[in-house]
Amino acid sequence: MSIKTIMVPMTGAKTDRPALDAALSMATAAKAHVQAAFLHQDPRNIALPQVGEGMTAGMIETLVEAAEDQVKTARAAAQSTYHAWRQDGSVDEVSDPTQTEVLPGNRTVT
Repeated sequence: MSIKTIMVPMTGAKTDRPALDAALSMATAAKAHVQAAFLHQDPRNIALPQVGEGMTAGMIETLVEAAEDQVKTARAAAQSTYHAWRQDGSVDEVSDPTQTEVLPGNRTVT
């Protein structure tokens, strides 16, 4: 069985770029595609464990909004890293990898 797709989970962390680089190196050797996906927790799951007795609805809403802002910041960082990585490595983006043949020198991501 051959590798067709290598998935890279992105979180907006500094480790995103090395993960993309490693996946591209493996994909090039295996004539496979790289698929990047932004992963994050639901902001309510981040904020709600912090909710304690005596907190008002406004305080809870503030915690959820702060968690949503963290997710937005992480998503923006992941997108920026992804676009810079594609540009730096001359990696083409395709929407349907099953319709794109991977040839030597043909570097694609979905």
